[in-house]
Amino acid sequence: LMLAIPIYLLVLPAENARAHEVRPTVADIAFDKNQIEMKLLVNLEAILSEIGTEHDDTDDSPAAEQYNQYRSLPSDELNKLFLKYAPSFYDQIELQTSNSYSIELGTTALQIPPVGDTRSARDSTLFITGTLLEQTDSVSFSWNSVYGDIILRSALADGDNAFSFYVLAGATSDKIPTNAAAQLTRQKSLFQTSIQYIKIGFVHIIPRGADHILFVIGLFLLTTAWRPILLQVTAFTLAHTMTLGMGVLGLVQVPASIVEPLIALSIAVVCLENLFTRNLHHWRLVMVIGFGLLHGLGFAGVLQEIGLDPSAFLPSLFAFNIGVELGQLAVIALCLVFIGWPLGKKSWYHNRVVKPASLCIAIIGITWFVQRIAW
Repeated sequence: LMLAIPIYLLVLPAENARAHEVRPTVADIAFDKNQIEMKLLVNLEAILSEIGTEHDDTDDSPAAEQYNQYRSLPSDELNKLFLKYAPSFYDQIELQTSNSYSIELGTTALQIPPVGDTRSARDSTLFITGTLLEQTDSVSFSWNSVYGDIILRSALADGDNAFSFYVLAGATSDKIPTNAAAQLTRQKSLFQTSIQYIKIGFVHIIPRGADHILFVIGLFLLTTAWRPILLQVTAFTLAHTMTLGMGVLGLVQVPASIVEPLIALSIAVVCLENLFTRNLHHWRLVMVIGFGLLHGLGFAGVLQEIGLDPSAFLPSLFAFNIGVELGQLAVIALCLVFIGWPLGKKSWYHNRVVKPASLCIAIIGITWFVQRIAW
């Protein structure tokens, strides 16, 4: 109980944070002669409150009370607030040409949905335009870190001029080509692309993948022997790699409303089995493979939202998967260092560590399953 209760109290709020998380802004960019047009899918309340993606839960921010007030405002009132805030907002955006000329931006339209379920973030659509006063082959984007991460994508789904960048809060994007010719000379190496997507994959596990972390811990808790751990992790990796690729390519499409509850249920099932066995059986591997297929669809959903670099599609996909694996291996390594090696050979390890921890995580999985079904 001394082990299980802290795990429960620390990890359970991560699911509730889904209702208060700040997702990266998604910006689609298009160039038309001397005009640049941007369509931003943005959490406007978070922008106004200046709560970025550094907060896993908006309730952790000093501006939480203000944010919650904005979420309950009607669309027209929120629109008025943004119009007042807009000059400050654009002052904190840097959109520069290759010659370091700053492009002035302004709002052309703002679409704010009516107040709905306040447990979930309200996504507004902000249309921005700017004029290129000089010829340029590329532009770069950055904004104040208080607005969090942003995903910059080509307005075109494919083609020579397509791109997709994940820009961390406060960072400056790679050069965004303004025409097809510029795409051919784009200064972004395959290595840079790979590193970018490895980071995205790793962050999706640590610290943002509470459900995936608990599933991996559930695999670890069966036994501290290296062979069962290796077999389970290998089976899980192969399975989720398959559906990750198929999901991103559009070969398999399963709604998140189905995938997410089943992922939560997979956590509970794996941990409940830990209560009744200490050995790796063949059905365990079959079960892990099946659940790995589910988790792969969850990873695919993340990548579809972020987008892959069209000029390096397969390397980006492969790099994201490497990042996910590194995150999972980091979880296993931490479990071995702090639990497996110091406690694994104790006679009481299974009864005093594995059983209470597995029971606690199973309860969390079942709770998440019910919550995700209800939402």
